[in-house]
Amino acid sequence: MRYEDISDEDILESRMVWRRMGKKIKRAVRCTSGRRKGRVVSKPSQCSAPINMKKRMTLKRTKARIIQASTSEIYGDPEIHPQTEDYKGAVSINGPRACYDEGKRCAETLFWDYKRQHKVDVKVIRIFNTYGPRMQKNDGRVVSNFILQALTNEDITVYGDGQQTRSFCYVDDLVDGILLMMGKNNFSGPINLGNPTEISILELAEEIIELTGSKSKIINKRLPVDDPKQRCPDINKAMKELQWQPKFERKEGLQKTINYFESLLKGERKVAEIKKILCIGDIILDTYSQGLVERIS
Repeated sequence: MRYEDISDEDILESRMVWRRMGKKIKRAVRCTSGRRKGRVVSKPSQCSAPINMKKRMTLKRTKARIIQASTSEIYGDPEIHPQTEDYKGAVSINGPRACYDEGKRCAETLFWDYKRQHKVDVKVIRIFNTYGPRMQKNDGRVVSNFILQALTNEDITVYGDGQQTRSFCYVDDLVDGILLMMGKNNFSGPINLGNPTEISILELAEEIIELTGSKSKIINKRLPVDDPKQRCPDINKAMKELQWQPKFERKEGLQKTINYFESLLKGERKVAEIKKILCIGDIILDTYSQGLVERIS
């Protein structure tokens, strides 16, 4: 089953299984997002959540294997390119992104300590920019932002001159990498999972305009503080240890994501039309009722 084929019922069932099985689970991936409504979360949940996860799963007793889903953000605004797993990073400790970046670094530290102290089977993956169907509309990520702006013919917002680079991995490739890491014995990582094909943000905007046939124009705004100039994974370790590398070309993955958002927008428009019809119907009914009451009185 591909990620895009997973239904809401599948997700609900997985949560029900978690509640039923709880301490019996032998494999788990601890994931979290650092964004809410288009901004980086500025609270230390990245550190507290691993502690809660350890309590919930009682990893020491069950000896469950757990993957900590870390991120390329631990490399900060990197001074080496591409980024290898042994690079220590260049992270601001007091900038607007610092809480998320340092939180992820702290989370890795907690998991490594738990592995050393209690011999828990911990694995760490560092996920680079990922995209695909089921992205949230308002999460503020560049791919979803650009696609939604293009589909609605709004101006596409590029921060700075757009020459900063990123690499984008399609979600199915990422899931394959996670599953391979979970099944790999005697290897803890950390390991980079991402697509090493690099593209500038400006080129990405132009590519999405072309794929959507949009009339959108590109506008530039001030570059946010501490926004990385470049971000690209070195995946040699993943290729060696997991025999993994991305299969999806960027344009293929973008088209699948565009199709998803097109369907989403069509569904929202239909709901809006139905609400409008119901609202008009209520007004007509209310007017008729008032007239009938007046005639009776």
